[in-house]
Amino acid sequence: MEDLKLTKWQYRTSIREGLRILSLDCGPEAKQNTLSKQALEELNQVLDVNLTDHPRVMVIRSSKFESFCAGMDVDEIREIVNDPSNLKQLLNRAHEILMKIRQAPYPIIALIAGECLGGGLELAMACHYRFVIDHPKTRLGLPETQLGIIPGFGGTQILPRLVGMQNAIKVIVGGKKLSAKEAKQYGLADSLVDKWEALAIEELDFGTVILDFFLPVKRKVSFLERLPFGKKLVCSMARKATLKATKGVYPAPLLALEAVCASSKSLSRGLNEESDLFVKAANTPEAKNLIDLFFVRKDARKATPLEAKVYPLDVVGVIGAGVMGSTIAYAALTAHNKQVYLHDTYVPSIHKAVRFIEDELAREVKKGKMIKGVAEETRNRLTVGYGETFHSLLSRCDIVIEAIVEDMAEKHKLFTKLEELTRPGAILVSNTSSLLPSEIASVLLHPENFCAMHFFNPAHKMDLVEIAGIKQTNPEIIAKVLNLTRAMGKTPVVLNKECVGLLVNRVMTQYLMQSIFNVSYWPSRPNLWMLDQAFEMCGMMMGPFKTLDLIGFDTGAHVMKMMQAAYPKSLPDLKDFKIADDKSTLGTKTGKGFYIWKNGKPVKPNYEFAKRLDIMPKKKHSLHGEIVAIRETILSKMWLEAMDIYENGIASIDMIDLSLILGGGMMPNRRGVIGRAEH
Repeated sequence: MEDLKLTKWQYRTSIREGLRILSLDCGPEAKQNTLSKQALEELNQVLDVNLTDHPRVMVIRSSKFESFCAGMDVDEIREIVNDPSNLKQLLNRAHEILMKIRQAPYPIIALIAGECLGGGLELAMACHYRFVIDHPKTRLGLPETQLGIIPGFGGTQILPRLVGMQNAIKVIVGGKKLSAKEAKQYGLADSLVDKWEALAIEELDFGTVILDFFLPVKRKVSFLERLPFGKKLVCSMARKATLKATKGVYPAPLLALEAVCASSKSLSRGLNEESDLFVKAANTPEAKNLIDLFFVRKDARKATPLEAKVYPLDVVGVIGAGVMGSTIAYAALTAHNKQVYLHDTYVPSIHKAVRFIEDELAREVKKGKMIKGVAEETRNRLTVGYGETFHSLLSRCDIVIEAIVEDMAEKHKLFTKLEELTRPGAILVSNTSSLLPSEIASVLLHPENFCAMHFFNPAHKMDLVEIAGIKQTNPEIIAKVLNLTRAMGKTPVVLNKECVGLLVNRVMTQYLMQSIFNVSYWPSRPNLWMLDQAFEMCGMMMGPFKTLDLIGFDTGAHVMKMMQAAYPKSLPDLKDFKIADDKSTLGTKTGKGFYIWKNGKPVKPNYEFAKRLDIMPKKKHSLHGEIVAIRETILSKMWLEAMDIYENGIASIDMIDLSLILGGGMMPNRRGVIGRAEH
């Protein structure tokens, strides 16, 4: 034992005879543990030593409560992604080492707390038992398809054997992350334990506990999977659903499904197929682009040196309790004990916002993502105000975020009042999406305390926040706003200088306005619904006309009018296109727009509306030829707008593409609008 030299693991024998504890520890500088090649080889050393002097029971756990293991080391995957032989060698070596766990002559238990993802879950599934700490931060999943690859350490073969093929498909192909309770329901967790039981593990005679109480759980297999050809039917149905969901744009989910379906073969054959399919997935352009974006996002989320020197913003004010304001307030409330003051002049808006926040907290409790006591404490940190008189808490706010209507006169009126009522040095922020930040700040006596902080709707779910200072903005203000953004769990992108619409709205407006222009003025009146399909088939999260329905025509028309005034040379003039005139047809908010909507989903085209706008197709179109030509014309306009942002020194290419992907769902498979052309 003394000869073991471990840098990624802590290995010790418990005071209880026969219990050995192996803790994964990638060091204090690493927030999460990863299963690197070195960690795998050190694990192999420990397993070999215990073959000759094996314990009564071994526990594999993490030294970090919030991270059991986040999976493979993506840096290593990136290094060898273009080398299939090395990649296959790594996968086979991992299979060999994890097989030693399965074949160990003594029980090995995975004690799981925090995130247990990817290769971390594959390590846990190799163990004989999985004890999962029942805590809101515990999550189990195999999310590799989000990087364009598939599980490669045996996950596609072992998970179906533990939870059944249908449940495995939900986790592997669908990317579902399981809470502790869901893991138990699926049959993935053998037992749930609380935090204190986990900390006191060395005081238990664990071997006896295992032998007496924790016999293997009965694995649940669906009725369909027990039928002759049942698994083939499951795979066939899942393939159709996956093709519909991915539109054939992303190879990884289909390759992952193929690997899961191979789990009906012997384990050795299944593992070999998994390795081959992993290498195939890793060599696709989509995987290379998604892995590259993973690192771009990682860079964006790194704290700047100045952030370490500024104090946190603990009291957050939000003015405007509409959809945006209420979701910003919720995101702030759930970020590390922030106190939040939410204000609106309209009383019903406040009542609606409070109901939304309370419902969201209750939903989190129901899902097991939050403890009831924490939800109650979170709600108690919310103070609301309404009418023309502000609550006294406003004077104690460290930062006040404005989220009112996009009207310059209204914003000027509000910011003049806020500067009078807030404490000296308080940060004043606008959530503007289509006005120039410096014009908003022109009424302030202290513009050095101002910046733009643009959230995306809904703010509690969308990852991106665009941040833009003006010439007078103090760098410490940006550092404090970055600090708050990270506390909210968001990815910040800081613009080098301001512009109307910031990054995403500038390119998104091109997308929407050029699409409207082309279906309105192209001689053959292209089929707008096919144009939506064509964009979705090249990697856009949503076609332009679905996007307009989702935004709402009244909001969309208002923003497009302001953006066209700011960029008349690059944006088409749509003054003859009156989409917001009919108040009963505003998109999802009225249930009909370019589509008829039910339960938040488009169910069929709205031909009547298209006829009223005189944009019904004049001939039959296919998804080739003219439709694709129009799509490429629009994409080129978007590329030109993105390049104009870059060439004017507003942001780097990486940050532009990252913003467009996180904020607008623009072709992550092709690495974004600019990356599309370069790759």
